[in-house]
Amino acid sequence: MINLSDLPPAYQAQALKKYKGLQGSSSPSQSATLTDPPQGGAKAGAAGGKENKYNSRKTWRWGLCFDSQKEADFFDELRLRHRAGQISGYLFHGKIILAEGAGQDKRALTYEPDFIILHPDGHYEIVDTKGMETRQFKDKMKILREKYPQIGIHLE
Repeated sequence: MINLSDLPPAYQAQALKKYKGLQGSSSPSQSATLTDPPQGGAKAGAAGGKENKYNSRKTWRWGLCFDSQKEADFFDELRLRHRAGQISGYLFHGKIILAEGAGQDKRALTYEPDFIILHPDGHYEIVDTKGMETRQFKDKMKILREKYPQIGIHLE
């Protein structure tokens, strides 16, 4: 736990803002302590329980915020597979550069998969837990498959 009075003033303000967003309308005092949100339950965003346009809700587990319940469930599956020795490891929300940029005006094109699974034989697998495939997602998948044909990609 973090005691706000131990932080510099700028960080205190930032922490209070974050805390208020997690707790809704309650206002913590300067001596409040911050902890992770409750594990396992879905936590609504700042819109007070409003779901996003894809009907998914942010979900907290293991001190991590997942974009959906489906993503959190897949993370749990990966934890079990890793403990059982079926996979060597996994990455959560790693960024892949699809095309380099040229400064602030022309930014790089990136793709951020939900998971990258590291298999014992050395190959990688990209997994995205999509409920809906957008046009932008399909375009990025096409570029990713062309640029990295050796990497397995699948949707959950």
